[in-house]
Amino acid sequence: MEELEGALIVMQNGRSPGPDNVTNEMLAHLGFQAKRKILGLFNTSWKTGLVPSNWKKAILISILKVGKPKNKGNSYRPTSLTSCMCKLMERMINKRLVWYLEKHNILMDEQAGFRQFRSTEDQVAYIAQTIEDGYQRQQHTVAVWVYMEKAFDRVWKKGLISQLMQAGVSHNMLKWIQNYLSQRTGRVNLQGRESRQAILKDGVPQGGVLSPTLFLVFMNSIQNIIKPHVKAALYADDLALISSEDSCGTAQVRLQECLTLLEQCTDDWAMTVNAAKTTYSIFSLSTKIPNLRLRINNSLLEKGNYPKYLGVTFDPRLTWCKQIETVQKNAWIPGHVDIFGNDVADQLAKEGGMMEQIQHNPSYNEAKTLINSALDCHWRQEHPQHNSKDAIHKLSRAEQVTIF
Repeated sequence: MEELEGALIVMQNGRSPGPDNVTNEMLAHLGFQAKRKILGLFNTSWKTGLVPSNWKKAILISILKVGKPKNKGNSYRPTSLTSCMCKLMERMINKRLVWYLEKHNILMDEQAGFRQFRSTEDQVAYIAQTIEDGYQRQQHTVAVWVYMEKAFDRVWKKGLISQLMQAGVSHNMLKWIQNYLSQRTGRVNLQGRESRQAILKDGVPQGGVLSPTLFLVFMNSIQNIIKPHVKAALYADDLALISSEDSCGTAQVRLQECLTLLEQCTDDWAMTVNAAKTTYSIFSLSTKIPNLRLRINNSLLEKGNYPKYLGVTFDPRLTWCKQIETVQKNAWIPGHVDIFGNDVADQLAKEGGMMEQIQHNPSYNEAKTLINSALDCHWRQEHPQHNSKDAIHKLSRAEQVTIF
């Protein structure tokens, strides 16, 4: 009962129900006796390894992507509506599975996706530090940004079960997951009209609570491609391979070995690398940067000077100018053509300047801001190569726009 109560607490209200029309709000307001009945149902499903067929049905709807034209098919993002009852049981099972995987260090260290105390910031900082270390050692750092084609939707289910067995998952857990993945069906709902039911053969269930964890287990299959002298950063299916060497040629050899192994691995596990969208970048303080010949799937990789990884844009000298421009663009309010000439902003600034100042002791956040400012000044003095006045000015302007 404790596991059930814990799963109910974290369920979010306002989510659309699945084909059974049971909502999270209904489950959250159940009385003690009703919860006991549900717990009995869950225990029966767990012991027998059988998942009700209604729990394996999905309603597929399409959501228009922001800023995309309505008349193009690839402008829509599909999403699945599945049983909230099933998601409740999934949440309980997922907690056990995550505990087992983390306790026994099953997941590869390079993987940060969907893991507690790990984030996109960790991976971006790790890559940036690797590049910075290369600068300090006067080395060239080459990174390959691997684009996996629809990896989540194309997970090979038999391969996933094999990975779970290799990880030591067995008995009730393995039987339940096997049945959960089998004979799944879905139908498309478009403006109230539904299509015929179709079997969903590949991929982990979209929108499923268990799906992210199962996907991480499946991605464990690529851990053997990482060789000495090559570092990797992985967030779900976003993979970056990095090598720092005295010459770009040596780094190319190291990375090509990994790419060749990745090509074989993806063939074995029914995954696809999109060579056209996979690029490489060189980070170096040298003015002479060669073009490399890195291949995957018999295709030469293109060079990208400003790659984007997990939403952050890198540049060859790690000045972050492009990233700051992006932040500025996203923060810009169209009405503020020039913050210093904007009448409304000017008036607010004048009124604020004339207000009586009240003396007070600085709060924790204010003190933290002052300390960060002092550290920032120290950084600029110690690392002038990263001090771009134009970029800093742009970021400052973006902050002013956000304030007003």
